Amino acid sequence: MSKALSVLSIFCLKHVKDDLRRHTPNVAGEL
Repeated sequence: MSKALSVLSIFCLKHVKDDLRRHTPNVAGEL
């Protein structure tokens, strides 16, 4: 159960990061 949650959380984090890169490419480039 915990393993599935950890995998799901990592997947969500990656998805959020991708969205941030798409919406704010300038900020991602600066970082």
